[in-house]
Amino acid sequence: MKSVKKILILLFLAAFIVPMYAQEGGAIDNLAFTFKANFPSKPDFQQQSIPSPMGDLTLNLYLYEGGEEDENLLYLANATAYPPETVHSDSTDKIEAFYQGAISGAASNVNGRVLTRKVIEVDGYEGREVTIEMSADGNIAIIRSRLVLIQNVIYMMQTIAKEEKDGNQAAQVFLESFEYYGEK
Repeated sequence: MKSVKKILILLFLAAFIVPMYAQEGGAIDNLAFTFKANFPSKPDFQQQSIPSPMGDLTLNLYLYEGGEEDENLLYLANATAYPPETVHSDSTDKIEAFYQGAISGAASNVNGRVLTRKVIEVDGYEGREVTIEMSADGNIAIIRSRLVLIQNVIYMMQTIAKEEKDGNQAAQVFLESFEYYGEK
């Protein structure tokens, strides 16, 4: 199941087309992308390069796989910088199409379907909160994501839970732990 989860995560992230300072427990502070997030325990860090029409993009991934006692299978934080001329939070005429493409592509890449989507605001920036249902190994899982484009960087917080554990408090606490402290 671990390898299936990792493949699904990478497929999901590919649609959304550093140094880490780990604090006590699961708090991370990404100095390069100026954000913080609180994981249940220390996450693993990976960088993954993916091809895109805009050139290669580098995913800066923090992953924590939930244990047997955890309500979530996975916790993820990602920061990906796009070339500034392709998308920027100041380009209000492009933001809706950017989010629409990212969400549709993400659902398609995991053979899932979008259950909910809504506009959110994070530190004065427009973002999206989305819920996607997917099936893996005959089991239904729910992906909950928050995406926010700040300048030319897309930040994503995500949890994956079995359908019967969807909407749990741990997921909500994690998703709300994102803090951007960079230049506005």
